[in-house]
Amino acid sequence: MWGKGQPGEWVEGGDYESNDGEGGTPLLPDLQGQYRESVRAGAVFSWYEPGDPKSAQFGITTRDRQDGVQWSYVFGDVVSGLDVVRAAVNQSDNTEVTVVDCGVVLPL
Repeated sequence: MWGKGQPGEWVEGGDYESNDGEGGTPLLPDLQGQYRESVRAGAVFSWYEPGDPKSAQFGITTRDRQDGVQWSYVFGDVVSGLDVVRAAVNQSDNTEVTVVDCGVVLPL
């Protein structure tokens, strides 16, 4: 988690293949060039440039940014349940949270 309690706060996830921060299979490699930018809470973004092996790492924003900078490589939004993500952030020193039944990927 980054920026706890501050504007722009977000949580980190992914790296589901090697779980060592070095990446693995890129997230959604077919979305090359179809990412957007956002300043809104609930944006789901790739941590690294699309196609990079480390792009399996992603963030979920829990608070709007207020510094004028946008998150890049946004590929989704939390439609419901952002309150659950925020509740996990507010716990002390969580290192692991498991998400199940987390949604649907819609074709572009």
